[in-house]
Parts: sequence; C-alpha cells; structure tokens
Amino acid sequence: MLKIKQFIGTTSGLMMIFCIILSIKVGDEQYIGDYFFRLLELNHNKIIVILIFFICYFICSKTLKGIESIALNWLRVILSGLMFVAFLSYCIM
Repeated sequence: MLKIKQFIGTTSGLMMIFCIILSIKVGDEQYIGDYFFRLLELNHNKIIVILIFFICYFICSKTLKGIESIALNWLRVILSGLMFVAFLSYCIM
C-alpha cells in the first residue's frame, strides 16, 4: 500500500511540474500551454491548469504526508513557489 501511495504522490508531483511548464510565458500573451493545446486541437483554459495544479498539490500532500525527506520537503516548497509565480504571471501579465 505504501508503494501505491508513493506512486500516486509522485505522479501528482509530475503533473504539477507539467502544469508549471504549461504556464511559462514565451511571448506576448503566449504560453507554452497555448502551443501544446493548439497542437492537440484543444481549447486552452488557464483556470483549468491552475485547478489541476491545486488538486494535484492536495493529492500529493495527502499521499506523501507520512514520508519525511528533506529533498521532498524542498521540492514541495519549490513547486509552491513556482506555481505562485506562474499564477501571478497569469493574473498580472
């Protein structure tokens, strides 16, 4: 059961990193997510990317709660900071 929790937590962490990559601004009003979703012929909604990040953050924090690792704690802090910066770039720019 512990391996399944770690797998789910790691997968949600990878999805958070993917959401951060999608939210990087590469031009005037253009994000990497815009290019990615245009290639897949899907509509890109910034709010959906933000919601997916926070859902994955919640899942990751619940599944990896009992695991004490310095690297994991720093990764959580870095991911939170990066998503905060990405969220600000969505709202301000």
